[in-house]
Amino acid sequence: MKSIPVETRRLIVDAVKSGESMAHIASIFQVCYSTVRNYVRLDANDSLEPKKRTGRIALKITPTILEIIKAWLKDKNDLTLKQIQQKVFEQFQVEVTEAAIWYRLAAMNITWKKKRHTQKKESGPMSLIDEKTGQPK
Repeated sequence: MKSIPVETRRLIVDAVKSGESMAHIASIFQVCYSTVRNYVRLDANDSLEPKKRTGRIALKITPTILEIIKAWLKDKNDLTLKQIQQKVFEQFQVEVTEAAIWYRLAAMNITWKKKRHTQKKESGPMSLIDEKTGQPK
């Protein structure tokens, strides 16, 4: 949603200062009552300018840090997220959450799921029946 221009914000605040009710002004300008109230508060601080939109949040786990994490996992692949978090802080003095580490590693298809090396044995009612005779074991 685009922000309302400063000139329109100024008209809204001037209308409130002239004595119009905030609800009436909100209906005239087709904005929420809370928007009118916020503009009046912002005007008290002399800043009706819209907030600057920054877009993406800067990533704390830079590509350099990510490469080092991958090297740590290559050397010792059973590191926990907590251990990685501590090592990142010790080496780079960057505080990152375990979730941030997990998301960055998951994006590179690095997971902590254990892979089964043997076939799973059948269990349940069918495993109790002898395949040759069809009789219960």
